[in-house]
Amino acid sequence: MAFQDPTFVELSHGDFMAGIVPVVQRQLFAHWDSLRGDAQTPERRSFRPERLPRSLVPHIGLLKVDRGAGRLGFEYRIVGNAIARTFGTGATRKRPADDRPTAYSRPLEAFYALGVETRAATSWTAANLIVGGGETLVHRICLPLCAGLPGEGGAAPEAVQPGQVTALLFSTVAEPGPDGRAPEEFQGRLIVGIAPRLPFRICARQHPTQAVAA
Repeated sequence: MAFQDPTFVELSHGDFMAGIVPVVQRQLFAHWDSLRGDAQTPERRSFRPERLPRSLVPHIGLLKVDRGAGRLGFEYRIVGNAIARTFGTGATRKRPADDRPTAYSRPLEAFYALGVETRAATSWTAANLIVGGGETLVHRICLPLCAGLPGEGGAAPEAVQPGQVTALLFSTVAEPGPDGRAPEEFQGRLIVGIAPRLPFRICARQHPTQAVAA
């Protein structure tokens, strides 16, 4: 899936982190950043949920990246309890493409695809539009995890090249919309679309992967 919307900005590491509003997402980004070292993207096997502060775990999720049938697809593998409560779902192994209407699922998939294609941290603040005219402001952050090099504790599957993004670590935090109602008041109600409040924001890649001399 190619990301078609050009409304995104690339930021330095400091500016990107300064623009992350929810504290739990700032903590998650700092943890992800510590895992990558000098690499552009941390390896999937380096991420261990049990090593996160307990207060952070309910606010995170993990998506598997699927490249089958010549296009990107995504499958939820972990959905934190706080995310499940806010959005009224605790289902795992569900694909974002299954969400309806497509006015909601397509921008969400484009956001995930951007993280895969850029191999960089991305964030986005938008309003989830609720049936009946309500809305809630939602902060999203997406952090790529990649396949490791062959021979380093387990080679990547044949269909995946070392360095390719195989999973996305994410966090989704909602806050009251303009009408002041709490996100939990919309639990289980139909989301009819997404209204962008800010462009997608990309963390500039400060540590590009170094070419290995032959």
